[in-house]
Amino acid sequence: GTFATLDVDDDEHRVAFENRTCRHPGSLPQIGDAGSGDRPDGVGYRFRMATPDRLSLVKPAGFAIVAALVLAACGAADDAPAAQPTTTATTTTTTTTTTEAETSSTAETTTTTEAATTTTTSPFLVDRLAAANGAAETSQQATVTGQLPVRTFDPVTLDEPGTIAGVVWRGIYSFCQDRDGVPDPHASGFLVEFYADAGDGTPDRTEPVFSERFTPDATAETFDDTVDQACVDRPESTWAFYDYEVALTEPFVIDEPGTIWLMIQAVTPGFDTYWGWESAGGQIASLQEFNGELYPVTTGSRAVALIRG
Repeated sequence: GTFATLDVDDDEHRVAFENRTCRHPGSLPQIGDAGSGDRPDGVGYRFRMATPDRLSLVKPAGFAIVAALVLAACGAADDAPAAQPTTTATTTTTTTTTTEAETSSTAETTTTTEAATTTTTSPFLVDRLAAANGAAETSQQATVTGQLPVRTFDPVTLDEPGTIAGVVWRGIYSFCQDRDGVPDPHASGFLVEFYADAGDGTPDRTEPVFSERFTPDATAETFDDTVDQACVDRPESTWAFYDYEVALTEPFVIDEPGTIWLMIQAVTPGFDTYWGWESAGGQIASLQEFNGELYPVTTGSRAVALIRG
């Protein structure tokens, strides 16, 4: 089957998923599925599934907008969009018979109709992927050159207890210096850590409450696109955008609502090529640690999603 055409609120442009084979009858598009399209003026678009029911449309400048997914034409007539409320009417009939005498009886019948509404639960506890805006903050350690590490912490506030089974994020590689060409991915691993809140709007950096290191293969590091844009003092540098997703070996259980801090860091030989955690803007600001000091970043929060366990 193929994925249906979808409308995008961007100058009424229309794009459509490229033809893809369904994984099984009735399946919907999966996270990471991608396609491309063209505006009427000939400028091309690339887009991908950001969540099971949302698309991230990546424009040439690296910004993202969100479009609603139109039902997948995947060979099953009963497919339905994800996360849509459904209402079911239930009819209950109760009959009560009262006998006043052997020769007469009175029967009462009461019919009650109740409507119950159920909503499909999102697969994510937190989802900021669709807000990815093309900016990034360095979060990286050098294993060969000995340069001081940089860590970026992102605050996540949960309204209720939950379990985190995996993490999805977006990152970039860039030279950020006077070099031409497209940077190759060169990280030997990625640290995914959670820290408790210190109570003063910063993470308690004494030690993580969860820590796991993943190989690039375990993160499903996947190239998405390149964008030429400014980096530090260089007016134009090629940024290579990548998608990542990991399944935690042991799900991380959060026993009570509140704020926790997520830190993702690339392990690289040196800083000749920078790795950055893509930004998602907004009013929530990540914190960046350098030389032991914390600094608020100007690009908002990080492009990340926490998979519900």
